[in-house]
Amino acid sequence: MRALKRLNKPAILNSKEQIWLDKILLTPDKRPGTNTYRHKEILEALLTTSYHKCFYCETLLKGVASEVDHHVEYNIDPCLSVTWENLYLACVSCNDKVNHREIPITEALDPCRNSDIEIQEHIYFENEVILPKSYSVLGSKTIKKYKLGSKNAEYLRMKELKKFNDVFQSISLKCIKEVRKPLPNETQKLKSFTLIEKSYSLMFIQKLAEIDL
Repeated sequence: MRALKRLNKPAILNSKEQIWLDKILLTPDKRPGTNTYRHKEILEALLTTSYHKCFYCETLLKGVASEVDHHVEYNIDPCLSVTWENLYLACVSCNDKVNHREIPITEALDPCRNSDIEIQEHIYFENEVILPKSYSVLGSKTIKKYKLGSKNAEYLRMKELKKFNDVFQSISLKCIKEVRKPLPNETQKLKSFTLIEKSYSLMFIQKLAEIDL
């Protein structure tokens, strides 16, 4: 999870939000169709906001199934069903989050509310495993709510860690052989994993901090 700056409300919502909401509230027991909250303009704005990643776990969504998630679930508050600030982008796993009644969003970290510093105060990684930092309740509930510790999530993070470790080992062997420190371009290769547009960049920020360059 990384801090995200939400873009301005898409034009389609400026013109259609109230119309869609009035129609939705006529039959509140029936979920709205995805042609509303998953409208092309909305989806594009969410993808741009999150650098084409899941808002919660940072899985890259290019070529991967994704969902427009109601941060506060529809069955909790139908009035928020097409509210821009309540629409997040999630991978299939994170969209199947623990419901609001068990863990309210106010009891979990929020990429659109919390800064990177705040997020890092509550969660950290031991290799591909995500854990609450210093027994943080907020961190623990965040991991549980968005299923960030699932086997699938760990597998995907492990695959990216292998790429990082392969690059690191290659650079380390060259430095040992040539008795030198990493060159700027080599250091940059490692730092590229921490760029916000890359998968699991928060994990690699921590990983890079552990390495003595």
